Amino acid sequence: MLLYAGGYIAGVMTLAGGELFLNDATDFDTLTSVNYVLDTAETDARMIDITANSDHLGVGATTYSLNLNNTASGEYILIFADSLTGMNNKQFSVTNNNQLVDITVGSDFTFSNGDYLSLHINHAINIYELVADFSAAGSICSDFNANDTSDILWRNSSSGDVGMWESGEATNWSGFGSAPVATWSIVGVGDFNGDGHADILWHGSDGTVGSWTSGDANEWQGRGSVPIASWEVVGIGDFDGNGNSDILWQNKANGLVGTWESGDGANWQARGTVPRASWEVVGVGDFSNDGQADILWQNRDNGMIGVWNDGDGNQWQQLGIVSRDAWEVSGVGDFDADGADDILWQHKTTGLVGAWNGGDANDWQQLGAAPRANWEIAGVGDFNGNDHADILWRSKTSTTVGMWESGDSNNWQQLGNASADWQVQIA
Repeated sequence: MLLYAGGYIAGVMTLAGGELFLNDATDFDTLTSVNYVLDTAETDARMIDITANSDHLGVGATTYSLNLNNTASGEYILIFADSLTGMNNKQFSVTNNNQLVDITVGSDFTFSNGDYLSLHINHAINIYELVADFSAAGSICSDFNANDTSDILWRNSSSGDVGMWESGEATNWSGFGSAPVATWSIVGVGDFNGDGHADILWHGSDGTVGSWTSGDANEWQGRGSVPIASWEVVGIGDFDGNGNSDILWQNKANGLVGTWESGDGANWQARGTVPRASWEVVGVGDFSNDGQADILWQNRDNGMIGVWNDGDGNQWQQLGIVSRDAWEVSGVGDFDADGADDILWQHKTTGLVGAWNGGDANDWQQLGAAPRANWEIAGVGDFNGNDHADILWRSKTSTTVGMWESGDSNNWQQLGNASADWQVQIA
């Protein structure tokens, strides 16, 4: 147990991927309610139910419901950490055994990484606390079924068929639908509506932009229209920290960079301008662990690496300089599960693989090596749900697909086989 001055923390919850979890990894989003005994050792132990609602218990929500079953009548108070702003303590009364209490958060308040709230139950001598800790865990990308593991998204280059390996397992194939290869391209994956399910982003040759909600071809969501000759999607990330993915665009002519907030073409936000001849986006990740995505840039000429923190062109941070002739960015993921994304590198000649932990060039971690003539990195994701990013590999000489668990070359796991006409879209 963790101790607080004057109090006792009975259970700790964490926020991961926009949803609230108990420390036993019970997923609030899949249950009607979750029961948790604050202290079974006490004769007057309290049972608290946290009831999931349609808006999820996550960042950006405005109302949190507490279902106080079998709780004694009396005065209770919901106390928030002193570091939080825009919110006052909420006091409420329990008058019967099954009362649903809504605590409404002020409109000027948003949970962010590192914040927490706690329910203090004042009873006799003891003060019990149930704490929700809003510290970022490893991000879950391409999770179409919301089971908190990454799925591998595949598309057949001939037929246009689309499907996934659930949790990266070839034996768990799920087909999504089909779209003509000549006219439709998958340009990203993100959770644009904040429901915990990844959506597939499409860009048509006529400029139409839309998504398959939760990867379902029958759930088309139009998002706008952008000339494919003028603009391209260069990343997906939650740049404003509201729990919804944003689409990152760059103009091919003038280098203008901006986002469609929550994937909505009507919510454009310009973020800066960068000459495309000199700079390219090589990744998107939360390197500062503040709950907002950063844009990773590399200079095409001198190899300089840096980020726009929170996707803001006015918040440039140089990370280092790496020869583009020798090394390339192969992905972004949180391999050490510290909440901050790491930059994955591979040497073009030796095949050496390593990471800059937290995007820090001074914090290099060598992960292993693989001959580039035989193997290619196909993606990064948390396929086993342990909060550590895994590296997805595909053989160039056979149909083998596998991964380095937690980015460790000593933890190889073969996932299945895929013929050359099947291509990993996003992993």
